[in-house]
Amino acid sequence: MKILIVDDSDIILNILKEYFSPYNVQVATSRNGLEGIKKAIEVKPNIILLDLLMPNFDGIKMLQVIKLMEELSEIPVIVISGNTDKVNVLTAIEAGADRVLAKPIKREQLTEAVEQLLGKKLPLNANSSGVFAAEIDEGLISQLKKLFVENFRNEKQKLERALNERNPQPLKQFAHNAKSVGSTISYPQLQKINSEIEKILNTSEIDWQIVKIKFNQVASIIKDLENSIAVW
Repeated sequence: MKILIVDDSDIILNILKEYFSPYNVQVATSRNGLEGIKKAIEVKPNIILLDLLMPNFDGIKMLQVIKLMEELSEIPVIVISGNTDKVNVLTAIEAGADRVLAKPIKREQLTEAVEQLLGKKLPLNANSSGVFAAEIDEGLISQLKKLFVENFRNEKQKLERALNERNPQPLKQFAHNAKSVGSTISYPQLQKINSEIEKILNTSEIDWQIVKIKFNQVASIIKDLENSIAVW
C-alpha cells in the first residue's frame, strides 16, 4: 500500500506521515504540485493526499494534470485544506478531487476517508493494536507545535531581512505555512493573522507598515506558544 502526500509545509508533511505510522504502508512526500506529479509517476501510489494552496504549481493544477494522464487518472485524491469554503470545494471537485477534508484533521477522520476510497482497511503493523486513543493525536499536535516554533526560530532572521528589504515572497511562504499550522493545531488567532498577511502581500500596493505590525503580532503569538510548551 502506497500513499503520496503533497504539501509545501515540511511540518504538515511530518504530521501526516505520523498519522500513518501505525499502518503497514509506504508514505512518499512532495512539496509542490509539479514534484508531486513526478513522484506519482515514480511510485504509483494507491491514493494521494493533496494540499490546495502551494506556490508555483498548486494543488488544482496538479489535479487537472493527473486526471489527464492515463497512468494516474484513476488514483483517488483527497484534498486537505485550511480553506474549504464553497468555492474552493467546488473547484477541487471539478478538478478531480474525490474528497475534500478541512483542517484541522484528526487521524481517525483521515484514515476513514482513505479506507472508504480504497474500499478496504489499511493494513496494521505487526506491533500495532489498532486502538488509537485521543491522547495520540494530542501528542502529534504537541509535536507539531514544537516543530513550528523551532522552524520560526530558524527562519526569523530571513523573515526580518525580507521585511526590511520589502521582499514579499519569503513572507508569503511563511504566512501560508503558518496559516496552515494554525488551522491544524486549532489556533484560530494564528490562522487569522497570517491570512491577513497573505491578503496584504497579494495586493498591488503593499502596506509594509501594516505587514510589519502583523508580523510582530505573529512573533508574539509564537513566543506565547513557545512558553506554553516549554520548548527550551
